[in-house]
Amino acid sequence: MPDDSFPTSPETSRALAFELIDFLKEKIENTTQRREWSNRNFDLLRQFSDKKSAVSLPSAPGTPSSDRKALFLWDFVAYIDGKGLLIVAESEHESDIRGLQHDFEKLLYVRSPVKLFMCRMETEEDHIGTLDDLFEYMRSVCSIYSAGEVFIVYFVWWSLEDRQNRDRAYWLQIDSTSADHPLSGKSFVRR
Repeated sequence: MPDDSFPTSPETSRALAFELIDFLKEKIENTTQRREWSNRNFDLLRQFSDKKSAVSLPSAPGTPSSDRKALFLWDFVAYIDGKGLLIVAESEHESDIRGLQHDFEKLLYVRSPVKLFMCRMETEEDHIGTLDDLFEYMRSVCSIYSAGEVFIVYFVWWSLEDRQNRDRAYWLQIDSTSADHPLSGKSFVRR
């Protein structure tokens, strides 16, 4: 599989998994301390990710603070035990479009039936341009989504005059048949 390709079929996903296993088998070292264990494993995963032109988080220790990236965490996650993530949410108080895009992007890469992005708007008109910007950003950043998942962009706005809630909510569902398949009859196979 070429270094810059993203798996788009069961075969290419399996090929990537096997490549990762082979890479780890060749490079892994015995470590005894917890910090050493994590750091070494993350270093190897970063090396492999770099070969695939993928951004890895967290950034490597020693990365200049201007280039450092934090853990890739979501603000809120709800899951159903034994099923998976149900809702993943990001909430952004600021209205700077770069900050909004940064938080919104995290939702693009998680598998969950419902992805909620909440942000504030100062005036009634604010949400239109922001919604357009987020949709364009979504189209330009990520081209593959899980079938059936629903994105919600929820704008919080309280009128100053009568303090009534005038929130705006928009949704987008990814059209396709379900990608969910039961595991019955399956088991892990040793590589």
